[in-house]
Amino acid sequence: MKKIIALILSLSIIASCSVKIANFEKYQKAPLLELEEMPTKEDLLVKLPRVIIITEKSETDDSEQINAQKQIRNTILTELQTKKYANIIERFDSSTIQSEIKIAEIEGKSSHSLSSVDYIINIGAPNVTFSAKTEEDIFFVASGSGIPMNRPMIYKYSSIVDGIVKLYEVPSLKIAKIIALNGSYHENEKASSTGSTTIGNISINTGQAIQSKTKDTNITYKAIQNGTKKAILEMKQFFKKKGFISEKRQLKDEVIFSINRGKEDDFLPQKKVIIVREVKIHNDLTDEDEKSEETICSGTIADKAFEKTSWVIFDKKCQEKIRLGDKTIIVYK
Repeated sequence: MKKIIALILSLSIIASCSVKIANFEKYQKAPLLELEEMPTKEDLLVKLPRVIIITEKSETDDSEQINAQKQIRNTILTELQTKKYANIIERFDSSTIQSEIKIAEIEGKSSHSLSSVDYIINIGAPNVTFSAKTEEDIFFVASGSGIPMNRPMIYKYSSIVDGIVKLYEVPSLKIAKIIALNGSYHENEKASSTGSTTIGNISINTGQAIQSKTKDTNITYKAIQNGTKKAILEMKQFFKKKGFISEKRQLKDEVIFSINRGKEDDFLPQKKVIIVREVKIHNDLTDEDEKSEETICSGTIADKAFEKTSWVIFDKKCQEKIRLGDKTIIVYK
């Protein structure tokens, strides 16, 4: 009962913290200054990077490594493709690309055969482990006596996956990003079958001992998934899903802004976003102007997110800096 109450309280706290727009229909369109350099029609289009996903061959031909790589690859492919972060191209031979990468690393040569691709995601052979430990469970106390009568044992199973994912730029084949893929999952099991005999107020465990597992594919699967999800967040941040400020509306002192991207592009309610703007900075060392991106404002996508548009509530302290055409990207943590 206590657990249920705690869950209800935590859910109510989460719900109360969510960003919502009350009286949405009463907001009126408000004037919004344009950027000096407005995005072009090409900028406004959703242009997905073309990506190949390959798996690095395991030196030991270990079946667990191979299965883990397949699982990681399929999860990354599905997530990036369905959420429109990348256009996954699968017509290239993995071993041929591996050879080209090695040549590029040794000789510094660019690839000309991969001109139709922007990036390569290379999944290394991960290390996958499974372990079992025997531990004492919480004491059972005999009713009315206050004396712990049983110290039942449990098996604590753990699976850990540890690997690396590399992102290469094409055609240079230079490493653009290295992502550590680390995941774990733990699960407990009673070391004996359920069974007890009650004598008065005393309960005596009469269950039979159970042999501990040497492996569990379900536990390992969950460990791999946990690690892959973290790696995917870094990939999404790398590919920088972007939208553009398209409208401003106001109701008294409350201001909201529209982005020309919605649910179909992963701009979902409660996701954090930032507005970034390209600026020129003079480098005193080289005596040249360099381009850089600075964060103008941050906000949260509200509950009013639709298929192709979403509404954001930005921090009030920087709302006046926002311009029509400002680039907005999702922040993943």
